[in-house]
Amino acid sequence: MENWLAFFKYEGKREDIMRTIIENDQYISKAHNRFTKFTQDEKMIELYNSREKFEHDKATALCVAREEGLEQGDKERSIITATIMKSDGLPIDTIIKYTSLTKEEIENL
Repeated sequence: MENWLAFFKYEGKREDIMRTIIENDQYISKAHNRFTKFTQDEKMIELYNSREKFEHDKATALCVAREEGLEQGDKERSIITATIMKSDGLPIDTIIKYTSLTKEEIENL
C-alpha cells in the first residue's frame, strides 16, 4: 500500500524514488511504464485535457443549475407566503419585510 501511495505522490516528479519503487514491485513498474507512455503521447494528453475540461464544465453547470433551482424555490415559497399573508390582511410593508418581494409583485398576487 505504501508503494502505491508513493507512486501516486512521486510519479512524474521524483525519478530517484520511482526507481526504487519500480525495482521492488512489478505492478507498479507496469503502471509506471503506462504512465510514461501516456505522458509522451500528445494525442492522449489532449484527450485527457479535453475530458478534464468536460468534467469541470459539467460540474460547474450542475452547480449553477442547483443554485438557480434553489433561488426559484425560494421565490416560489415567498410568493406562497405573501399570498397567505395578503389574504390575512397584513400590511404590504410587513409582507415585503418577510418575503423580500417588491411592492408591485405583492400587489399583483
